[in-house]
Amino acid sequence: MKIAGSTSNLFHDLVRNNTVNPNQTSFENILKNINSGKDSYTNTSSLKSDDLGLYTKSINKSIEFPLESGRYHIEFDRNYKGIEGNGIYTVQDKDTGIKIRISESELLIRKDAKSGMEFLLATDNTGKAILQQLFVTPELKSMLSEVTESIGKELKEAPLPDGSSVKRDSKTGLCCLLYTWSHPGQSEQMGAGIIFTSKEEQETFSKLADEWSLYPTINNNRTTAEWYATLELSGYIKRGNEGYLHISSDSISYNTYDKENHKKSWSILLADKYHEFVMENLFNMTDFTSANSWVQLLKESGIKNGFFEVWDKYDNGGNQVLGRRFP
Repeated sequence: MKIAGSTSNLFHDLVRNNTVNPNQTSFENILKNINSGKDSYTNTSSLKSDDLGLYTKSINKSIEFPLESGRYHIEFDRNYKGIEGNGIYTVQDKDTGIKIRISESELLIRKDAKSGMEFLLATDNTGKAILQQLFVTPELKSMLSEVTESIGKELKEAPLPDGSSVKRDSKTGLCCLLYTWSHPGQSEQMGAGIIFTSKEEQETFSKLADEWSLYPTINNNRTTAEWYATLELSGYIKRGNEGYLHISSDSISYNTYDKENHKKSWSILLADKYHEFVMENLFNMTDFTSANSWVQLLKESGIKNGFFEVWDKYDNGGNQVLGRRFP
């Protein structure tokens, strides 16, 4: 299992698009691909008809693009040649600046059962990995209904994809869309995107990124600061006094804020099955910055057929090397 960084202009387009690229294992590469504006399409054939609710009946009336309201702008580029055929829709929230490009099959309302929040989702060409999301209001829902009516279809509703959920950060009140996916022959991967419903929430996110930009290791790099802010909101990073703990599906890493103390940093490489256990215990640990505390907890976990390696030693060149392996 691998985690894809979120992120959600992260960096000008990240704040605007809240996307992740699932085909990268490097968070930095993920964010570069976000800004590249890659198009995406979905295959929704895996949805069962029983899972789909109807928002409106098909009337098949013609409309003229662009479709405009006080908050939203919808365009249709009929000359765009994509996987499903010609044409692609661009839906923009003018309040937040967030813009999403979707194919006809992605004109589908996805609803989180717990929070009640609704989204448009742009996915990869397998329909499994979420690349972009846009929060849907009643105003936008009405406009999307007009769009589907114009092509003789109904605006359908469906649950979020399996493995997806909405997480609310207690400190900021901001929400993230968390999700998992896997492709044949690959281990399960994870991703997250910030859900912006207003300009005020974007300002709150910006303030959190400001905090990260003050750390010496960030060195006032805005892109990196927003990257770490997104990971923190997603629950994959926890800050301490001298450094931060980063949880991924196959590792636990502690990194200091100050480069001069980098030899206090450490990593523990995990078998996939440890991930859920680690996430459950992260916020209950007294000393989450100690490698030995994690070693003790993992040894006592009782998880069978798993292993972990502790990389807490350094060679003469200052490179982190393997210190211990269990069992």
